[in-house]
Amino acid sequence: MPVAGGSLVTTIADYAKFIQHVMQQKGLRKKMYDEMLTPQIAIHSRTQFPPITSETTTENDAIHLSYGLGWGLLDCGNYGKAFFKEGNGGPWRNYNINFKDKGTSIIIMTNSDNGEALFQELIEKLVGNTCIPWKWQGYVPYNSAVKTN
Repeated sequence: MPVAGGSLVTTIADYAKFIQHVMQQKGLRKKMYDEMLTPQIAIHSRTQFPPITSETTTENDAIHLSYGLGWGLLDCGNYGKAFFKEGNGGPWRNYNINFKDKGTSIIIMTNSDNGEALFQELIEKLVGNTCIPWKWQGYVPYNSAVKTN
């Protein structure tokens, strides 16, 4: 279901089918697929989303953080090249990372404003400590806050 703000509301079953096709390079000619997952612009911003600032960093240069056509891109060394997509709207928080070289995809869809707090720990439990730029994405793990009693 299209949403005027630029988002797409879908089911995990339909999104999984889409990702399966992308991972298997179905539906696009090789040239188009390669172009889609080729860095179009390097990312040097300190954060992904506002506050808008001209402040830059070299923190993600080692993973070649960039945008392709419709995808965030990175190179995780042992995990190989990966592409990702996030989304949120209302209480929905979603994350998808695809480790192209390993043939591994993770899709997380939550119906909670706090859903993003689970992304890092869940992905690291499933595939190990990756090079995903959590700080740049602004995700704060749910258990990172210091509890005071």
